[in-house]
Amino acid sequence: VQDIKTGEERKPSNKAFRPQAFSWSPDRNSILIAGKGENQLETSGYKGDIFLIDMETGQTDIILKLSDYEYNVPKDDAFPLSGLEWSPDGKSFYYLFSKDRLVQHDLETGEDKIHYRHPNFEPYILSLSPDGQNLLFGLKYPGDEKSRLFTIPAEGGKEKEVCTAQEANGFGPAFWSPDGTYIYFVEILEGIKTNLWRVESSGGIPEKVWSSESRVDILVLNQV
Repeated sequence: VQDIKTGEERKPSNKAFRPQAFSWSPDRNSILIAGKGENQLETSGYKGDIFLIDMETGQTDIILKLSDYEYNVPKDDAFPLSGLEWSPDGKSFYYLFSKDRLVQHDLETGEDKIHYRHPNFEPYILSLSPDGQNLLFGLKYPGDEKSRLFTIPAEGGKEKEVCTAQEANGFGPAFWSPDGTYIYFVEILEGIKTNLWRVESSGGIPEKVWSSESRVDILVLNQV
């Protein structure tokens, strides 16, 4: 972690990880990390964990052991969990088993609440709206049918379709505008061309807002 003002760098934890996803807590005092501990990579049956790191003390706790869960394993044996997102009050967090379900985990009780089930989520699309009311996620479908974006109430409820993919079959990154009015999403064409689209968060017809002949894997929308 680097202090932007001073340039000082420090390791938040003395434990070594192979992280797949991470998320800062709302108060910025903790970090959630999904991945594998380096000292357990060769352990038989080890599938990975979700770790919680205290930024002040460096204390690192295992919040959730993936080996305790039953879930559909990706055919390519990729890490099964994608996306981490804190609740606004910091008392729970959301995560995806990418071939199975979207879950809210209560940090105080340890209980899980399943918000949505599907055999093929779009990996790494999981984003909480700026007002903390809705979650954004994507779903894949068999064959040539295009992927779709959905929102669902953060505390559970009925999902709402936002839009389908436009010129590609699936999505790259997808995220909310800072004011929550729009949802932006990326499409990669032929592995190289990048298109950035936006659609009203309530749903509608997407508008292409930017395009590049080069592949762009990281885009950040900043409020000015």
